[in-house]
Amino acid sequence: MDRNNEELYIELIGLNTLLLLSKELFARNNDIKDYIESIFKLEFKNYLYMSRTLLVARVNRHIYSLNYNDAKERLEAVKQYRQNSSDETKVEKPNKSNKSSKDNFKKWLENI
Repeated sequence: MDRNNEELYIELIGLNTLLLLSKELFARNNDIKDYIESIFKLEFKNYLYMSRTLLVARVNRHIYSLNYNDAKERLEAVKQYRQNSSDETKVEKPNKSNKSSKDNFKKWLENI
């Protein structure tokens, strides 16, 4: 394997590992199933989805067995998935604790 190939596999495995272990992107382990099936065209038994580390190991082993062109296609798909998901998470959700703090502060001011 030459240096360019190594860098491609390292980038794909690293990015994939970060995504799979991200609780922000995948709040529940079952959410990972769609990602793995759509990007890598893999299906695993349900027990594997109980452990993110087992999923990371299985998917990364699959990545390492891909030929260069397939790995390059998967890397582009993972980057696109990451871009789409980061666009979705930019929509800020209201912070419940902050809202309740403001409400409590308003009530306190009204009582003064």
